[in-house]
Amino acid sequence: MTTANLNNWTVESYTAAQFSNTYHHVDANWVVDPGGTSVSQITDCLPSFFYSDFNAFDNTIEVELVTGNRDDDFLGFALNFQPGDTTNPNPDILVVDW
Repeated sequence: MTTANLNNWTVESYTAAQFSNTYHHVDANWVVDPGGTSVSQITDCLPSFFYSDFNAFDNTIEVELVTGNRDDDFLGFALNFQPGDTTNPNPDILVVDW
């Protein structure tokens, strides 16, 4: 299995105008480690996506999730996410979160 280079991935966030006071109106701050093999979301922020630079369809994806003693926010995966979906009024995505 090939390790993905997370330095090539993209962050896309919802804007404060799209939400009421449900979320802190702070932009996402995804920090990729120097080797490009892990990423951390280090702010309590608006919902965001950190998506790949490749099509994951018909590929096996293996992920290790570590929450440590961080916040109690949602964590999950978005299937069929397309760039621009945070501003699309009818995105065709499936979000699996917990």
